Amino acid sequence: MRLRNLLLLVTAFTGLLVAGAAATMLAVAQAGREGTSYIVISGRSVEAAEHVRLIIAQLESGKVEMSAVRPELDASLRTASDLVQSPAEQAIVERLTAAIDTLGHPVDVGDPVRRAQTFASASSAAEALVDINMEQAREAEAEVAARASQAERRSLLAAALLVGGMVAIALWARRRLLKPLSALEARIRGFASGTASQADLRRVPQAPPELEAVMQTFEALREAAGRQRRERLELLSRVAQGVAPMLARAEQALEVIAHSPAMEPAQQAAVERAARDLVRVGKLTDEYVEAARIEAGVLELERAPVELDALVGEAVELFRSLAPEHTFSFSHPAQAVVADGDGRLLAHVLNHLLSVAVRSAAQARVELTLTDVAGQGVLVLESSSSKPASVAAIFNALHGHDQAMQGVPGAGFTLETSRRIIEAHGGRLDSSPRGPGVKFRLELAVQASQRAARSA
Repeated sequence: MRLRNLLLLVTAFTGLLVAGAAATMLAVAQAGREGTSYIVISGRSVEAAEHVRLIIAQLESGKVEMSAVRPELDASLRTASDLVQSPAEQAIVERLTAAIDTLGHPVDVGDPVRRAQTFASASSAAEALVDINMEQAREAEAEVAARASQAERRSLLAAALLVGGMVAIALWARRRLLKPLSALEARIRGFASGTASQADLRRVPQAPPELEAVMQTFEALREAAGRQRRERLELLSRVAQGVAPMLARAEQALEVIAHSPAMEPAQQAAVERAARDLVRVGKLTDEYVEAARIEAGVLELERAPVELDALVGEAVELFRSLAPEHTFSFSHPAQAVVADGDGRLLAHVLNHLLSVAVRSAAQARVELTLTDVAGQGVLVLESSSSKPASVAAIFNALHGHDQAMQGVPGAGFTLETSRRIIEAHGGRLDSSPRGPGVKFRLELAVQASQRAARSA
């Protein structure tokens, strides 16, 4: 489903949830208003009936005359009639009105017995009016309570649906939108920094078509960049192969000149420096040729037992002299950690990782930890500093290392080159930025027989 349609569905679903919640709230408010109205009407009816009953009692005792209280009686009767809520109450009001009308005509109640019966009828009607309004008030109160309880249940249901719907929308958005976007961002960052493995770059999470199109475009760009990188390495390799014979001839010529008896000391020193520079250039060109072969998949390992702790220790000592502004620490088991591998290429990889570490941060602390866990030699290398370096120059550069590192085998490798070497050994190399610094985790299989022999 396309992203636009998904967003429309989410909007419609959210609108339905909000409309349902609003309708429930209106129902609660309406129930409250109706119940309050019933109770108020019943209360006013009770008040009117009580007033009529009081006047009837005063008339019966002779304390007041009908002519004096008739306006009050008529007003109370009109109020009671206006507030009638049921046919039964209407009948009672009519009976009360008839009794009061009879009391208003002395001729009709001249007989004492009939007079007493009329007063009794009027009082009974007034009490009945009070009772029926009290009953109606109780019924109204019970109905309000029932409606409130029902509305409360509906409100809770609506709230639960609203919360559940919003949670479902959030989870959906996280799975279908945020996770693909985060994965895409991580892949772009990983590719830009060189810290993503090929498996990570090929992993395509489920996403709407629009995001998938963006991912496919990124994959095309990544593949194009990979081709350009391989082509550049191939070009450098061809250039290095062409330059190598010329460098060899230049070295021979400098060797002859350096031993000429006519050379002055200053000239001889300059010639020797030029010879050393030519040696460095030769090593760099050889390294580019080797890197190109490795990334092209041409990799032949000369396997032999390699003590990883000794190999790492030598690389650390080398970089202590090359980068004195950095602090290096290396911890490892008391027993040697021995792997079956190509010691020369593994040394190149270690030099490359250390060169990246010292370039990743200014005045960094570089910590290396080697462990032997369940047949796996695990090397964790971390650099950290409060003074970040230029991140753009850390990864992916073919020859972005410092002048002091020129000629160090492996220092000019790319992460892809080092990763291919480790994977050819059956191991794994993971890398990630770490604030002002970088973190590497290198895993290599350790030969159990070698560990046992070393322990013995």
